[in-house]
Amino acid sequence: MRTCVYRQLGIRNAVRTACGWSVAVLCALSATLALSPATASAGITHKFLGSFGSFSMVRGLAVDESTGDVYVYDIGTGGGSVSKLNATGEPVEFSALKSDVIEGVGVGGGIDAAQIAVDNSSGPTKGDIYVANNDGVRIYDADGSFLGELGNRGSHQSDGVAVDNAGNVYVARLVAQSGNVDKYVPTANPVTEADYTASIAPLNEPYRVAVDPAGDLYIRFRVSELDGSVKKYDPSQFGSFTPQGTEVAETARSVAVDSSDGHVYVVKGGVLTGAANELVEFDSSSNQLGEPFGEGRFSESYALAVDGVHQRVFVANGNSE
Repeated sequence: MRTCVYRQLGIRNAVRTACGWSVAVLCALSATLALSPATASAGITHKFLGSFGSFSMVRGLAVDESTGDVYVYDIGTGGGSVSKLNATGEPVEFSALKSDVIEGVGVGGGIDAAQIAVDNSSGPTKGDIYVANNDGVRIYDADGSFLGELGNRGSHQSDGVAVDNAGNVYVARLVAQSGNVDKYVPTANPVTEADYTASIAPLNEPYRVAVDPAGDLYIRFRVSELDGSVKKYDPSQFGSFTPQGTEVAETARSVAVDSSDGHVYVVKGGVLTGAANELVEFDSSSNQLGEPFGEGRFSESYALAVDGVHQRVFVANGNSE
C-alpha cells in the first residue's frame, strides 16, 4: 500500500466569512494491485490533510501535475477569476501577470455551469488552462497569458471542459434540455474550432466532463437545478446516433479522474435526495473501491480535482465556518 504523511495545510487568508468557500485536501491512498469490489475496502485508505483558502463561489478545480499547483475557478469575484496556489495553499504568481489571479475569465451560467481543466500532456499545449464559462472556453497558457477561445457552437452553451493525457480537449455543451460533448485534437497552440473532430450527441443536459487514460468520458448530467448523475461513455460512442452510457453514480455533484490509474472520484450527494456530500472512489471498470469518505468535511461542492502524481484529492467546501 502506498502511504503519505498526514499534515495540516495552511490557510491562505487569515479571515474567512461564514459563507465563504475553502478547498479541502485529502490524500488518496489505494492498493497497488487491483481489488475486487468485495475486498476493495481492505486496500483503500484516505486521510484528510486539511483545507485552505477563502473564496466567494468555487465552481472549478484543476491541478498541474508537473508542479502540484492548484487552480481555483471562483465565479463570485473579479468577473470570474482563476487563482493559482501550491499544494499547501500559498499563492503562486502567474509570471505574465505578476499576480496569482487571472481576472475576467467569466462567471458561468448557473450553479454548476462552469469548469476548469489543465493540459497535463507532454505536447505543445502542455500547461494550458481551459475555462468553460457558459459563453465559451477561454484558453490561457501556464504564465497566465490569454491565448484564445473556443466559442459556443451555434446556440449551445459551453459548461464543462476536460483534457486527456494526449492533450485532446473535450467540451460539454448544452442547448435547451439537450446537448453534446465535442472533441478537439489540437494541431497547434492554442486549439481552435478548426481542430473539432467528433461529438457524442444527443445527450440530456451534460454539465461537466472528465476523461480517463483510455479515452472514456465521465459526464455529469443535471437531473434538477441542484442534483445530478454521472455516466460513463467509451470512445466508440463518438459519432453514434444513439450514444449509450453506463451509470456510475445516481446522485453526483462533481466528477474527476486520476490520470495515472484511471480511478474515478465522484462527489456524491444531492439536495432533493437528501444524500450527504461524500467522496466515492471507483476503479476504471466502475467498481466502487472501499467506503465513501470525507463526509462532514465539505458541503455544497461542485468542484473536484485529482492529482495522481502526488496522490491528493482536492474538493471545494462551501461550508467554511
